[in-house]
Amino acid sequence: MHKKYPDNISIEYLIVISEKDNFCDNINSFNNLLKTNSQVKIKKNTYEFKNLSVNYNVELNPTENIKQRVFNVLFKCDDINRADDFSALIYSFEELLDNLDKNNIQYGKIWDELSLHYSMLAYPEINHVENLMRKLITKFMMKFGTEWTEKNVPDGVIKSLDKNGQKPFGIFSLYDVDFIRLDDFIFKKYIIYSKKELEILIKSIDTAKDIEEISLEMLKEAYVPKSNWDRFLSEPMDCDQKEIRKLWRELYGLRCKVAHNNTVKKEKYDTIIKLVNKLKTILNKALDEVGNITIPPEIKESVIENTVRDVKDPLITASNMIDWGLENNATIQDILDLHAGAVATAQTIREWCFENNAATQAILDWDDGINAAAEAYREFYEQELKLKEEALAEMREQELKLKEEALAEMREQELKLKEEALAEMHEQEDSSNPKSKKTSKK
Repeated sequence: MHKKYPDNISIEYLIVISEKDNFCDNINSFNNLLKTNSQVKIKKNTYEFKNLSVNYNVELNPTENIKQRVFNVLFKCDDINRADDFSALIYSFEELLDNLDKNNIQYGKIWDELSLHYSMLAYPEINHVENLMRKLITKFMMKFGTEWTEKNVPDGVIKSLDKNGQKPFGIFSLYDVDFIRLDDFIFKKYIIYSKKELEILIKSIDTAKDIEEISLEMLKEAYVPKSNWDRFLSEPMDCDQKEIRKLWRELYGLRCKVAHNNTVKKEKYDTIIKLVNKLKTILNKALDEVGNITIPPEIKESVIENTVRDVKDPLITASNMIDWGLENNATIQDILDLHAGAVATAQTIREWCFENNAATQAILDWDDGINAAAEAYREFYEQELKLKEEALAEMREQELKLKEEALAEMREQELKLKEEALAEMHEQEDSSNPKSKKTSKK
């Protein structure tokens, strides 16, 4: 049987005050400090703020450091339905402490059930919208049947799932994909053309003798990256994917605070609910539309390959980092910061391994591999970025040259046709008006 969550909420603080004359040298003077807020009333074991009264206890703890005084303060609200009012009380209490000289006073929570309360309210909402996204992706990927999981999932992922006692990777394994990687299925931009198709297109441009021989749609597909949202959902949804992705990333940051036991105040909870409600509306509408999506057979393989490319591996690869860097106009430092995040994750995993008696040598070998890869990431990124920029610049230059030549030729032909038409018109006028000829002779 699950333990019932209590109907009351408590928060406990330790407040350290440096000795300065007789400032807050006893409980009475400490309470008088709190009552400098005119909305606060303290009576015995009761603390009242505005229209809320809560249980209050303060103790002056003995310490060997005679230059510091340590107060242990406990607030307890017996009515969980007044959590928002309790939050306002706590906010006013912390605000008063924050306005004091930070060199003389420090404080911190050592027990926080208010944060737990908001986290418990927030988690089901986050879980709901996260699974809405998984549902949307699963229904979208089912347009390709189950074959995409058989052809595009690396052995490393399959082995890791087997090792952890999970089922083999399949269409429903999307429910094991991390929150932050989910949006790549829908919002990651990619070019539909393969390298071979690009070579064919460039050759056709090179050999074209007329601008009409070059398809604008083909050029867009070849050089303008689009996401699955852009290709299949943007028109019926009439919603900018940048805004959706921004909402998703913002919710991810708050989700991490909930999941990692960070402080979740009412303001953060309100933000979570606001983000969740916006995303729910968008994702539910997308789910209504996903059944109407048609994937042209000729781009099916390319869509599958590009959709799962960056989400199927659990570790950040150099290629992921490069693509991310190009997409976001990142500097080398941005890339290194991204790598630092990956190393921080590695540290967390390593600590977990030690706690669970994992093989020490295996951990060290794995850790060495991660750290040794940092230099390779930097070098590979710099080289790949340079090559991509040079190739893109050359391609754009060729494209611009071809367009200018085609435009000049088109204008020349148009001018020639106009001149010929004008001359023919004058000739017809002269031949059909004999009186004008006689007049001119006289």
